[in-house]
Amino acid sequence: MQLKFHNGLARVYLNEDAKCQTPKAEGCVKYRLTGYFPKHDLLLIEVGYREGGSWLLVHLDSGKTSEIVAPPHYSPAKLWLVSVASGVGPSGPPDGIDIVPATSDLSPKEWHYRSPDDDQWLYEFAGWEGDDHVKLVATSTETPTKRVTASVERRNGDWHFAGPN
Repeated sequence: MQLKFHNGLARVYLNEDAKCQTPKAEGCVKYRLTGYFPKHDLLLIEVGYREGGSWLLVHLDSGKTSEIVAPPHYSPAKLWLVSVASGVGPSGPPDGIDIVPATSDLSPKEWHYRSPDDDQWLYEFAGWEGDDHVKLVATSTETPTKRVTASVERRNGDWHFAGPN
């Protein structure tokens, strides 16, 4: 797939189909356009590997790319996008939380959190509370019936993670 950006640049995302047919599938990569956010001219691209995958959010005005862990959710005023993914085991995208500005303006900073390998919690998106507060549900990996709240909040221009309560 070839993308042309509003600034005149272009980028090619090339599927490595032949590599995906080999027994080890080293270098196997497949790109798939999975979403479009028209208000901010953003594309969501799924990057598939033999085991697992990842996601790219691409700004069509500049070609700026943000790596995220899952399909994102807009904040109420569509200023931010949050992406949350957690799973048990090593395959798939990394476990974590990403918050990226909806515009490619450089002033609001992206925020990324990756769960440590020994983290005892799985996080899922529970909703936005305004444009500066992301609500999460945390599920214990040791006691799956134990579900508590967690959040990410923007204060003084920076995002802050508040783990399970």
